[in-house]
Amino acid sequence: MAKPFNPRELIARIKAILHRFERAHIEHNLQTTSHFGSWTLNHQSRELNHENGTQHSFSHYDFSILSIFIKNPNRTLSRNELFDHSRGRELLPLDRSLDVHISRLRQRLEENVKHPHLIKKIRGIGYIFTAHVDTVNQ
Repeated sequence: MAKPFNPRELIARIKAILHRFERAHIEHNLQTTSHFGSWTLNHQSRELNHENGTQHSFSHYDFSILSIFIKNPNRTLSRNELFDHSRGRELLPLDRSLDVHISRLRQRLEENVKHPHLIKKIRGIGYIFTAHVDTVNQ
């Protein structure tokens, strides 16, 4: 980068490099399967299977949010952390898109959406994924 440079550009370039690194790491672990509750997630096909045979596939954004939860079970993640890891940028103050995607995840994962037990909201802090996760690399 040539001097003088704008600090915002430097931050953007660093985030882009980190995002590429994360993507390379994900592609390296494509044969990973995670088990939580009565669900099995195949990271390569992005398919979520329930033990009763129900199957769901995900958009890129929904899958990245679920992947972050699976990598950080029983850890409270702020809305900013979730948004930054899934979108690669900061959350704007009035942006509710993260909440919409988490609502979609709950509709797929939870038996009772009004009383979720896998993805819980911690008021004023963020969200926590409460399931025990077993990850198998194949």
